[in-house]
Amino acid sequence: MSENKRDTKFWLEVISAPEGWEMPEPRGYDAEGRPIFSDLARVDAHEITPEEYEEIPEITEEMMANATWYDGEGRVIRKNGRPVSANPREQVTIRIPRDLLAKWRATGPGWQTRMVERLHLD
Repeated sequence: MSENKRDTKFWLEVISAPEGWEMPEPRGYDAEGRPIFSDLARVDAHEITPEEYEEIPEITEEMMANATWYDGEGRVIRKNGRPVSANPREQVTIRIPRDLLAKWRATGPGWQTRMVERLHLD
């Protein structure tokens, strides 16, 4: 057992164990090394009853938009944040005369987007 797992068990016992009660052995450890005490086979075998369905909150569009999605291997496949662009921008370095750059900046927020729009005009 790693030092982290032993420390976790010790602190769980110190913090939450009533006097005379012994901490059960964990059934396994999660990816971060935290102990799992649940009977996962029993949890997986449980079938939700119609009464239990009424207790489940409805999933909203906002919940789905803020969700972090994982693949079967535990890797993140979609995080919160900006949506992926169909035409992503690439960062480049170009030299522009200072006076020209000052004119674009003086147009206010969004000047870079407006500059790109002008460059697209053929």
